[in-house]
Amino acid sequence: MENFRFLALHYLNDWCAYDSGFVKGLRPEGDRRTRLRKLREVAIYYKVARNFKMIVEDRLDGALTAIDAVRHPITRENVDSTVRDLAENFRSVYGNNLISASSKFLWILHKAPLVIYDARAICTLKSRGEKFGECDYKGYRKAWLAQFEIHEKFILQSCEQLIQVKDSSLAHAMADEELVSLVGNRWFHERVFDKFLWWNGRG
Repeated sequence: MENFRFLALHYLNDWCAYDSGFVKGLRPEGDRRTRLRKLREVAIYYKVARNFKMIVEDRLDGALTAIDAVRHPITRENVDSTVRDLAENFRSVYGNNLISASSKFLWILHKAPLVIYDARAICTLKSRGEKFGECDYKGYRKAWLAQFEIHEKFILQSCEQLIQVKDSSLAHAMADEELVSLVGNRWFHERVFDKFLWWNGRG
């Protein structure tokens, strides 16, 4: 599957239906009860809930505390260690390796330069000759970025064309200027690539 027009529209609809609400609901300035409820929704939607044992709000209290402890700006230089350190904090509380959850939760709060660590994405990357170790976020992200660069031109073109199909998307009520700004973001392009990796990693 290399139909990036389809994949761009797919992510636009996902952004409108899910991610935009997750981003808004997890904002640090929100009240804790609301944020815990939203974190639970994120964990379920992104299929990491099973790693947090009993998935009720109070069971995620430790996870939210660990996430909020990440106070420094996330840069290309520290992103790998930030994901790894949060995953280790999760492991100390929940007893599981939670690199995927760490990357997904941090993406909701910070977006780029995070890339989401996902089992299907791993399959696609390795099928295209990329090599990295198990639970190796640094190696995974390096491979992810290498493959993104190969496809970036086509992703950008497909995102630019989303304005043409706005009325057939969940963004139909969005102002044109707002949509153009949204789909022009690097992080939006990267999430379209996540769709590509997920779609091609299906078993």
